[in-house]
Amino acid sequence: MTLSPTNGEDEVIDVPCAKNGFVYQIEEVAQCLQAGRTESRIMPLDESLSIMDTMDELRRQWKLRYPFE
Repeated sequence: MTLSPTNGEDEVIDVPCAKNGFVYQIEEVAQCLQAGRTESRIMPLDESLSIMDTMDELRRQWKLRYPFE
């Protein structure tokens, strides 16, 4: 990414991405299962449900419906 401050020079920041897609989530689930945990410490169920509620509310406001609904 490039940061472009209003009072200075552009700064290019290279943040390598070793993985993509759902790889990080899959690895976290695998680690939780191996450790006998039923919930992630990184993304607990309450946080996941809160995000889903927010996304559902946005879809409702935008009147976005999927074909299977």
